[in-house]
Order: sequence, then C-alpha cells, then structure tokens
Amino acid sequence: MLKRICLSHTRSQKLWVFGARERFRYDENSKHLFEYVNRHRPDIHAVWLTRDPAIRHHLRAQGLDARMSHSIGGYTAQFMAGISFVNVSYRDVNWFLLYGCPVVQLWHGTPMMENDLKYLGEEYAFVTLASEEFLTKQHLGDPKVFDFRLTGYPRADSLARTDIAPAVKHLKQRYGFDKLVLYVPTHRRPPQWDGKGKPVVEYGLFGPYGFDFHAMEALMEKHNALFVLKLHPLQPFADAASAEHFENSSFMHLAAHDDPLADVFDFMRSTDVLITDFSSIYFDFLLLDRPVIFTPFDIKEMESTRKFRFDYNEITPGPQAHDWPETLRHLDQILNGADEFSESRQRVCRRFNHHGDNNRCSRVVNEAMQYLLTMESKSKEQS
Repeated sequence: MLKRICLSHTRSQKLWVFGARERFRYDENSKHLFEYVNRHRPDIHAVWLTRDPAIRHHLRAQGLDARMSHSIGGYTAQFMAGISFVNVSYRDVNWFLLYGCPVVQLWHGTPMMENDLKYLGEEYAFVTLASEEFLTKQHLGDPKVFDFRLTGYPRADSLARTDIAPAVKHLKQRYGFDKLVLYVPTHRRPPQWDGKGKPVVEYGLFGPYGFDFHAMEALMEKHNALFVLKLHPLQPFADAASAEHFENSSFMHLAAHDDPLADVFDFMRSTDVLITDFSSIYFDFLLLDRPVIFTPFDIKEMESTRKFRFDYNEITPGPQAHDWPETLRHLDQILNGADEFSESRQRVCRRFNHHGDNNRCSRVVNEAMQYLLTMESKSKEQS
C-alpha cells in the first residue's frame, strides 16, 4: 500500500480533485467527468491537478480551476478535498496527501487482457465499470476487496456530442477531408523509461507488415479521407523517416504524442472508420455503430506475453486483417459503403456497454455523492 501523510483535519465534501496519468495529461475518464461537473454541478468545486503548465493554461482560459500539483494551491486543494478521481492510480493526484480522502477509480477502459487492481496496492471508494460481465464473470480485482459500480465510463458520454472537437476542426482546415480513418494500436511490451518519466519502447508495426505510405495516400485521396495515427500514451513514435512522411503528407496525420491535451475521444466521435488491434477503446466506439477493422498482426506474440480474457474472434465485430495490404483492401470496401457487421457490432456493444444512454457522468457523480453522504452518516454515528 502506498504510504500517505496521516493528517487529521476536516475535508470539504464539495471540493473534488481530478487528475490523469500521473498529472502529465488531460484526457480519459477524469477529463470528461471534470468537465461534466463544471457544466452541471455548480454546487461542487472541481479542481484539476497537473504537472504541465500548458494544461493549467488551457483550463484556466476556459474559466476552470486548474492548479500545478506541486504548488501551494495544488497542495491545499488535495489537503482539503472531500474526494478524488483518478484514471490509473493514486499518482494521478497528490497521492501523499490522500489520507482521509476517498478515491474513485474511474479506470481507463474495459480490458481485453488480464489485469488486476490488487497490483496497484490501493484502496478505492468504488471502481467504475461499463460491462455487467465484469461484475459476474470477469473481474478487475477481488469483489470482496473492491466495490465495483456499473455506471459506465464518463468518456463515452462525449461520443454523443454533435459538435466537432477543436483538434478535428484544425485537421479539417489543414487537410480538407470528408472522411476520417483513425488507427489506434495498443501498446506492446511493458514500457521502458528514459529516467525522465517518458516511455522509450517505440511503435514498430509498419515495416514488418507491409505498410506502404504511397498506397495509403492513394486510397485516402481516392475517398477524400484522412488517415490519422493516434498512438497509446506509452508507445512513442520515434521512426524519424516515417514521422517525416506523415508530416509532409496531404492525406495522413500523426497525432502529436507529446501533446498533453491530446484526447483520442475528441477524434473518435468524428471517426468514420476505426482501425485497431487490442485497444479497449473500440468497446466505446461500438456505441456509434460505425465500422471497425481489426488488425491483430502480432496476436501470437501478444498471446505469449499476456493472457486474453476473451476469444478474440468472438468479440471483434469487423473484418480482420493480418497485414497492411489486407487492411487497405478492407478499408477500400468500407469507404465504398460495404458494411456487413452492424448487427454483430450491436450485439457486442450491448455485451460490453450495459448502459446505452448518455448519463454515465451523472451516475458516477450520484454514486460519489451517495458515498460521501454514507460516510458522513457513519462518522456522526461514531461520534
């Protein structure tokens, strides 16, 4: 269990603290819940903690309360907070000031592969889930230890929005495309670090599997589409020649890996076709009922290093490709209007998204409020 400073003081139930990925990014479930609270719950003071000045500046420009985590303001917010919300671990906020502050683990998606919260050595007020299956057959941890709540993931509410995210508007102005193809591979091996908190295991699924830049550009030009590569935060893209090709292309775009404000869900709601392999975000994308191409190029290697929770073929409602030429053939057919998987997408979507509405944020807030009221009632009984 992570050690935390033990201090006795009164916390404010109306002060809520949020953070993401060790306070280096502004994305995922914490971001979407933070924005919901600011829009719909004026009775709650929401504070975002960050280590990046760009995030603080971005949020303050919108009139939101964002503080550098290692500042007097950041320490004060965490010290007085009635509850905290994280995506990955305690380190998404000022973990050393959490004593007496309940933490809600929002997590970062329905996992396709085995993992267990016990390895983090943390305790939570509750943990959010999107699928009933993870209450019954699959578990993120021992249900006797962790309190799992079937709220749905806050980030999925954003998929119902009809406005275009600023990041996508910028791309439309730059490239002038009609259709957006989003490629989101998951990270491979456990990340290695450079000593400065940055991952150094590079993405390497282009060359070995026949990726042809000119063929991709020709296909995108044919359909007036844009191919966007958005890598996992733990998987940098350091192939200088390929990066330069993306930079100079009129039909392909590499989403900035080091942009702390980059959020894949900003792209997803404008995406016409998703390409992915083992990333859990496609479970969310199924809510849009749009085509998905699955690219399990290295599935045998993945199976040898991590255990799958499910039969891959059973939960992937879309064509599978085993190299890039096959991927492009499927993509061409889909962009021409072919789609044979709508029924299976809806079936898998119902299995992994228990709630088909857009009230996930509201449910999480209600669960948090009820938790705080229960704790307050218990405290009064004990006193």
